[in-house]
Amino acid sequence: MRALVAVASLNSGGGIESALMNFLRSLRHPDVQVDVCVFDTPDGDLIPAVEALGCRVWHCPLYKNPLKFVAQFEAALRRQGRYDVIHNHAGDFAGPMLTAARRIGIPVRIAHYHNVSAGHRNDWKRRAYHAWIRRYVLRDATAIVGCSWAALKSWFPREWATDSRMCVVRCGIDLDRFSAPADGGAVRRSLGIPDDAAVIGHVGRFVWQKNHLGLIEAAQRVVAERPDVRFLLVGAGPLEAQARARVAELGLQERVIFAGQQADVAPYLAAMDAFTLPSVSEGFGLAAVEAQCAGVPVAVSRLPGPLEAAAPALLRYAFAASNADEMAESLLMLLDDAARLPALRRAARLHAARFGLDATTDQLLSVWGYETATVAERVAVPATETEAAAAAGESVAETASAGAVAQPAGGFAPPAPAPAPAAAAPPTATRPRRAAA
Repeated sequence: MRALVAVASLNSGGGIESALMNFLRSLRHPDVQVDVCVFDTPDGDLIPAVEALGCRVWHCPLYKNPLKFVAQFEAALRRQGRYDVIHNHAGDFAGPMLTAARRIGIPVRIAHYHNVSAGHRNDWKRRAYHAWIRRYVLRDATAIVGCSWAALKSWFPREWATDSRMCVVRCGIDLDRFSAPADGGAVRRSLGIPDDAAVIGHVGRFVWQKNHLGLIEAAQRVVAERPDVRFLLVGAGPLEAQARARVAELGLQERVIFAGQQADVAPYLAAMDAFTLPSVSEGFGLAAVEAQCAGVPVAVSRLPGPLEAAAPALLRYAFAASNADEMAESLLMLLDDAARLPALRRAARLHAARFGLDATTDQLLSVWGYETATVAERVAVPATETEAAAAAGESVAETASAGAVAQPAGGFAPPAPAPAPAAAAPPTATRPRRAAA
């Protein structure tokens, strides 16, 4: 099998690039040859690593005029030779590529949606443009993959539950990498974090979707009540300077720590007592899965994608991303539940085990039509969320009240009408106020 994977760039720090690297590293089928087409930034820093894994990388610039691009890309495909599969990770922008692939007879044509929004302005012109090129996807794709049902429902509100081409393959993680012991103490010492401080962490690019400014507003409220708390922000991006400026305005320089982009986030996760994903737009929330694999309990924004990423026992800590007060309250609740943290850590690890690379890689290969691919988990996973909650010390009633969302084992859901994850209700329990010292 010869497959072409198309991505906008091969720069480190992006979620799609990270998922692609995980997939390529876990691919252990010598009869599957993968090439990568970059259609935006041609000189990404991950190109040498991709080539070292045996992949050819080539560039075809994306034109604003889809009709011109179809002709250009069709010519490029003919020069590159016969492919059995084309898998484009650009959502709606996959359409023109899939049209070119259909015209030259590539049998498997996949459009992959990694988010619930386009990540840019949402005026009527942009919406009309997306609706136009999405017609190419619906016409020419043989499979339409989402990182979650929330992503598919967002882009295909009429088709997501009835079109047999729709399926979900969640991004996988290296379970060994994040579950292995890491020296979080060394990270704390290097950053000047006291040993007795409570650390709430976040890993993500500084872009508007990740809502760093909202998190900083919540941080102000948290440290006002818990001066021992530190916020550890791992990542980089175009809005980092803005976030740093807001931290300075609020006088939080000693409480909010910017760790920068890190090639290996596992030691930073080990330095955290809790993790938060405050996104205002998120297709799934792989960073939250990585944190849970490391045994770090998470509090996520009350969006369908992040609610799929979080363990059912942790959904009681979900919050509205636009409400800094509610976010702060949820984070304080999580920290205050110190007596329950061992159970929460077990629940987090059990949930993260569903997203091992072996299983998700095979799921993706099965969408490609690779006949010997099987859906297999790296470790044994409870058959139901009730069993997972029971193993973590949670009662069935507690799990139900937390808004547990049933998910197919292994993370791959069939294209039959499956219910979209319901939004969890906001926490109803009142957090006990800490007594004055």
